[in-house]
Amino acid sequence: MLQLPLFRRFPFYAFTGLSVATGWVGYTSFDLFQQRVERLETTGLEEVQENGALRVDLADLHRELGGLEAEAARLRDSVAQTSVLRERVGLLECSLGEFQLALEHQNGDLDELRALRGRLDEGPVNSKLAELEHNLRNGRDKLDELVRSALDTGHRAETRLSELEQREARERDLERRWQDLMGPTVQISGENSIGSGVLLASRPNDAGGFDNYLLTAWHVVRDIQGDLEHLDMPVPVTLYARNGAKREVSAKLLRYDADVDAALLELETSERLDVGAGLASREELAQVSVFRPIYAVGCPLGNDPIPTLGEVSSVQHEVDGKSYWMINAPTYIGNSGGGIFDAESHELIGIFSKIYNYGTSRPTVVPHMGLVVPLTKIYAWLDGVGYGELAGAPAARPIAAAAPR
Repeated sequence: MLQLPLFRRFPFYAFTGLSVATGWVGYTSFDLFQQRVERLETTGLEEVQENGALRVDLADLHRELGGLEAEAARLRDSVAQTSVLRERVGLLECSLGEFQLALEHQNGDLDELRALRGRLDEGPVNSKLAELEHNLRNGRDKLDELVRSALDTGHRAETRLSELEQREARERDLERRWQDLMGPTVQISGENSIGSGVLLASRPNDAGGFDNYLLTAWHVVRDIQGDLEHLDMPVPVTLYARNGAKREVSAKLLRYDADVDAALLELETSERLDVGAGLASREELAQVSVFRPIYAVGCPLGNDPIPTLGEVSSVQHEVDGKSYWMINAPTYIGNSGGGIFDAESHELIGIFSKIYNYGTSRPTVVPHMGLVVPLTKIYAWLDGVGYGELAGAPAARPIAAAAPR
């Protein structure tokens, strides 16, 4: 007999459990295996040694036993995994139960909300809501009307404001025109003649006062003085204020040129005047051409300063061998010596000299054919007589009123 029974190495209950775990096929394989083991146990050792077939069977049994042991190990692992899965399934079933319970509660709440909505639709709340909606619609209509009315009022106010701004701009422009064109214009008068002149901006002097110069036509001063022997006589000058007031002052003749028909005078006052023409630069004068808009300002027939609008109609008009500009702004006797100003910048560009006329026995004046001495000629003359610094002088600015104390 074998010293170590194979069957005892693997107890019967273990194989039984293994067969149950693996099913009917496992049970049948185990039954055959058990029969073979019993047969080997009843076989003697000598018989086994003599019987080669038995040795082969014994080796096969050992291999099968190893396979069964490995299968048992896998089954044990499978049982452990099955236990984990069962635990997870239990947890999921618990969660599903809780979810089902929450869903039932939610359905109950939804039913209550539906019932409440039905009661609201049928109750006084719905009527109140309809009333509120009606009132809201009426209020919105009134608000729209108020908005339209406010917009209309705003448009009217905007239009009025625009009109006021335009009016203010016109008034500022009128004030600027008076300051630049009318204020610097003076009247020069005597017993035998009358003419005009143009004040320049006051210039500070070494004595602490101001020098006040004016330009005019030489023939105006000549006719007032009467002859060359009395050139040192004071020249009567009338100054004009914005409010219409007049002021009489005297001036003395500093320089003159009969060929240019220009004269420079100085007022016999050292105070600063708040008016004075701005003189165009030499570069700007070189750009003057036909159709340049201009103002002619003077004191025709002894009147207060009068402006007339026109254009430069010629920049090269010769009379008696002398070159002049011609303008078509209406002028008359008394405009001589007055200023010709650029219509846009209001800068002085020339001094009016004479009116064009024709005929010999009874000369006829042509008011729209005035002859002007351009400042280019006057600048050249001033350079020659020591007053070149006056060329291109800026306009005077109004003197600011002192603050009340």
